[in-house]
Amino acid sequence: MQTPSSSTTHDLRTGHRLDEHLDDVAEVLQLDDARRRAAELAASELHAWIQSNPGLQPHTPLLYPQGSFLIKTTVRPRRDGRDRDEFDLDMVVELQGGWTGTPDQLFERIWDRLHAHPTYGRYATKKRRCVCIDFPGEFHMDVLPARPDADRRKNGHHTAIEVPDRKLHDWKESDPRSFAAWFERRCRERIKERFVSSSMSLLPEDVEAGLGALRKTVQLTKRHRDVIFNGDDDVPRSIVLTTLLADNYYGRRSTYLALRDSVERIDAWATATNGIPRVLNPVNEEENFAEAWNSESLQEFCRFIRRFLAGLHELDQARGPQELGRLLGVLFEEDVAAMAMKKYGERQAELFGRNEALYEPKDKGRIVVPSATAALVSESARAVPRGTNFGG
Repeated sequence: MQTPSSSTTHDLRTGHRLDEHLDDVAEVLQLDDARRRAAELAASELHAWIQSNPGLQPHTPLLYPQGSFLIKTTVRPRRDGRDRDEFDLDMVVELQGGWTGTPDQLFERIWDRLHAHPTYGRYATKKRRCVCIDFPGEFHMDVLPARPDADRRKNGHHTAIEVPDRKLHDWKESDPRSFAAWFERRCRERIKERFVSSSMSLLPEDVEAGLGALRKTVQLTKRHRDVIFNGDDDVPRSIVLTTLLADNYYGRRSTYLALRDSVERIDAWATATNGIPRVLNPVNEEENFAEAWNSESLQEFCRFIRRFLAGLHELDQARGPQELGRLLGVLFEEDVAAMAMKKYGERQAELFGRNEALYEPKDKGRIVVPSATAALVSESARAVPRGTNFGG
C-alpha cells in the first residue's frame, strides 16, 4: 500500500471534530484504571504464589500479560445482547527454564498450583488452553501455561513459546510479546513515514498520540463487531481485526481519521482479494489467523466492514448532539453512547460555565460565548439520559 502523499498531510497534528466523542466511547469501553490496578495486584499475588512452589521453582516461572491486556485494547465484554461487568484478561505463565514433560503434564502442574491458592483457587476452572480464574464483578483472568519454543528461538524468535492444547494433547505455537512489539513498532514506523513525507519534525508526543489513536481504532472496531454479531459463530476474531487495523494504519493522530482510513483500506483489500484471503501472523507467517474463514464467513466479514464504514461516514455528517448520540448508539450501543455523551455534556457545561468554548463544527479556534448563548448551548449539550433513543 502506498504511503500518503504530502499533499494530504499538510497538518498532521490537526484533529477531527469527532475525535473527542470517539475517545469518550473508547474510554467508556476500556478497562478502567482502578480495575487495571486490581488486576495487576492479583497477577502479582499469583506470580508470587506460583514462584513459591518448590516443584516449579527450578523451572523459573514468569507470569506476564498478553493479548488486549498487554497492548491496551481491552473492551467491555458483550454476550447475549448485554454488556458484562467482568473483563477478559489474558496472562501467560512461562516456565523459562524449560519443560521436558508432556503438554498435558505442564497444564496439570500449573492447574494444581493455581487451584491450591487459598483465595483464588475456588474460582479456578479448566479451559482448553488456559486456567480461568474468576474475580466476581471485576474480571476473568485466563492463565496460559507455556514453555519456551526452543526451535523457534534458535531461529531468532527470542520470545516464542509453546502452549499445551488439552483437546489435541499437543503443543501450539505462540508469541504474544513479539506480536505486541510488532503492533507498537508498526505504529511508530507509519507515523514516522507520514511525518517524513510531509517534511515535518516528529515529536515524542506525536508517537504517543498515534499509538493512542491506533489502540482506539481496535477498541471501537471490536465493540462494533460485538454489537453486530452478538456472539454469532461467524464473528471475526479479535486477533484478525487487530492485525488488519494495525497493518492498515498510516500514522494518523486523529482517532476518527485513523479509524475511517484503516477501515476503508480493509474494505478495499477484502473486496479485491480473489478467493479466501489469509491474515498472516506478522511474527510467524506460517500461522493464518483467518484459517477458519470460508466463503460464507468472508461475506459476513465484508458486510460487517462495509456497514461499519458507511456508519462512520454517516457519523461524520451528524449535526447536533441529538443526532450524534443517536448515531453513536447505532454503532456502539445506546447505553455506551449515552455515557459517552454524558462526558461530552459535562465538559461543555464546564467550558460554558467560564463563558468559553471550543467552536467545534468547523472552526478550531476558541471563542467567547455570551452568557445567554452559553445557557442555550449548555442545555443542548446536556448529558443524555441512559437508554434514551436520542430523538430518532
